[in-house]
Amino acid sequence: MSLRIFVTGADGFIGRYVCRDLIERGHAVTAVSRNGAVCPGATKTLVSGLINANKDWNNDLCEIDVVIHLAGVTHSSYGQDTNLLEHYRDVNVGGTFGLAKQAHESGVKSFIFMSSIKVNGDVTESVNDPMSPGRTPDPKDYYGLTKWEAEKSLLSIPGLTGSILRPSLVYGPGQKGNLDSLCNAILKRVPMPLARIDNQRSFIYVENLVTAVSAAVERTNSGFEVFTLADVCVSTPELISALAKALGRRAYLFPFPLGLLKVLAAVANKSSEYARLTESLLVDSSDAHSMLDWTPKISFIEAVQLTGAFYLDE
Repeated sequence: MSLRIFVTGADGFIGRYVCRDLIERGHAVTAVSRNGAVCPGATKTLVSGLINANKDWNNDLCEIDVVIHLAGVTHSSYGQDTNLLEHYRDVNVGGTFGLAKQAHESGVKSFIFMSSIKVNGDVTESVNDPMSPGRTPDPKDYYGLTKWEAEKSLLSIPGLTGSILRPSLVYGPGQKGNLDSLCNAILKRVPMPLARIDNQRSFIYVENLVTAVSAAVERTNSGFEVFTLADVCVSTPELISALAKALGRRAYLFPFPLGLLKVLAAVANKSSEYARLTESLLVDSSDAHSMLDWTPKISFIEAVQLTGAFYLDE
């Protein structure tokens, strides 16, 4: 069945994949981006500007069946000052609530919200206690906090139904952030003092995440359901080695005392980066498997090969 689907953040890393998949499935997509970027195959393209608490969607949501809200403020390099928190709240909370409320008033049947595993927290201490939908939220930064506040705002709208997706770190061709920096470091043959790290971190390949989004779109439910999502769990050295192989490079990993590395990271104001490289974060996707009937189609080996090929073609 073809649905009329409204996608915000359509020109973002995840949004481009989501729109392409929905169009290939025969859905009519309204692609919404801040600057109105072209989306091949979309039925309509809209310029959103800043999506915040004051955004009036006018008649844009009429005759829409499903809204997929991907747009928002992500991690920033501006620190944790009060003004930044206000900006996060204005967009991630106010923008989400305003869009959802207007969507519900316009008769939209389902609202899919892309949240983050950072709502659950940053670290899992044991393999027996992974991040799951039922785990008590414990966000550690403004991004995770405002995603959690946005989730709660959705639950406050009577009669609104849909899904909240909390993916682990998303990777793939066109990725941004830490994994992009990691691939570039491998290509430049930068030595990495990370061989002694013995952690476990969950990731999800972007096209596997997209199939979870499509499964949520096609699901009929009452109220809101929350799903935590991942498709692989590997250590940092395993991830680096796999990416290096896909890039046709050697992984220049060498052992280094982790205590000293932690001190050096603190001196360089890189403690958060050190934590992401050394600590564990395990995600339980069993609810998504059983309730959404979601099974990732692309293996970790194939995913890193596709990611590596993207960098080699650039």
